[in-house]
Amino acid sequence: MEADAEYALQIRGASQKTGELIAFNAEDAEDGTSVPAHEIALTFALTRQADNETIWNESGRIPPVVLLEEEAGQTLEQILVRETWRSAPAAIADLLNRSFPLHVHAVPLTAQLRHGRLWIALNDVVIPESKDSLGEQSRMVAQAPASPPIDYTAINAPAHLPLFTARVGEGAVRDAVATPFGALATTSLDKFMRIWVPNQQRGGLQEFASSRTEEGPTCLGIDDSTGDILFGTESGSVRRFQIDKKRSILERNSLGSSITALAVTSEPNFVVGTEKGQVSTWTSPRGSVKVLIDRNAPVTDIAAVPYTNRVVAAWADGVAMLLEAGTARTVFTFDLKAGAIRDVTVSSNAQQVAFATEAGGAIVASLLNGTETGRIGNGEVRAVAFRPRTEELATSTPVDRIVLWDVKSQRPLNCYDAVGGDVQRIVFSSDGQGLSAVVAGRRNLPIRSVSGNIEGEMFEEPALP
Repeated sequence: MEADAEYALQIRGASQKTGELIAFNAEDAEDGTSVPAHEIALTFALTRQADNETIWNESGRIPPVVLLEEEAGQTLEQILVRETWRSAPAAIADLLNRSFPLHVHAVPLTAQLRHGRLWIALNDVVIPESKDSLGEQSRMVAQAPASPPIDYTAINAPAHLPLFTARVGEGAVRDAVATPFGALATTSLDKFMRIWVPNQQRGGLQEFASSRTEEGPTCLGIDDSTGDILFGTESGSVRRFQIDKKRSILERNSLGSSITALAVTSEPNFVVGTEKGQVSTWTSPRGSVKVLIDRNAPVTDIAAVPYTNRVVAAWADGVAMLLEAGTARTVFTFDLKAGAIRDVTVSSNAQQVAFATEAGGAIVASLLNGTETGRIGNGEVRAVAFRPRTEELATSTPVDRIVLWDVKSQRPLNCYDAVGGDVQRIVFSSDGQGLSAVVAGRRNLPIRSVSGNIEGEMFEEPALP
């Protein structure tokens, strides 16, 4: 907090043994090794600076880290303790987000806290030096019993923390999309679609407009021809938010089941997918709806291919297709064989598509012929996003991080902390300089600059609003 803030947030942590053992397995060894488990006990207190009165207090714990790698001169237990402390920033942010009572977020208090940062950076955490010998030196690469889902160099790299986090509703965020005019649109479980723009005076975000619907907004899409924002609903309808009039109107009546994916082609054709597996399209609010394909598995995502009237659609049973929206033709089917597809992204040059899969990592394929051109990692990946105007791809990891990769070399370029939760959606700003993410169960969005790599500090003009 800033020195003149009305309130102070005190966070204290202490490492302690849990009395349990953690068994680690190495890729190149038959026998594992066990070390004492360590956790961090936390206490939080929000106090009024004037009289030191405690407004709120809470306690929590940070569990031991279970993805480790051998280091010369360090025992496995020493590494475990150190990495558990290094995981503290994201864990603290998550605990604060989940445990802060609603009354603490009252307007006067929020107005005071927003000048500072409710954020902990790696440099803020002092890792205590151990005075005891922590066991014999490990000669193995330690990992959780399951096979590694992503390259270790990416998982264990220092993670850049967000510049700030923005609370964007009273319910968990469902979807987010960056607009061409520099705003960020979100849908939340509180039944709101909101549009956010940078607060140039105070930093962070401010609400530009919102629309509440009892039908429950789900996924989002952008109509580049008008700048309007479209969003699906749980009842199966699609609504259009008119930016110039700041109002929401009905675009399309119920399409049979909850809308799970939405995209707009350059024609434009409006393409939506439903929970029951149908992909449909139309060209105008009064035009007829054309069914492109009807399958028995939920549609998980749809991505428009730039400069064309085509989309890539994916289903929960692992099927993905390139579809021609105008003629309802299936151009080809991608042969992935990697379990359920969680997310789809198309490169800005319309040459490549990437899939987040349940069992095959992030799979990159050509949009010219559908052939696979590369795989990044293995195991489950829940979200992918191409960085605009680059050959870089962002993927989520099972350890709550986002990794930015060079697609050609499949080399990790940077690692970003996802702030304590499963990443459901990765969002780049239209210029590729800002990065955000939808994290399961959270009502805050982490906002960061991809180019600056500044850890845990506010900045005056957010690249991604």
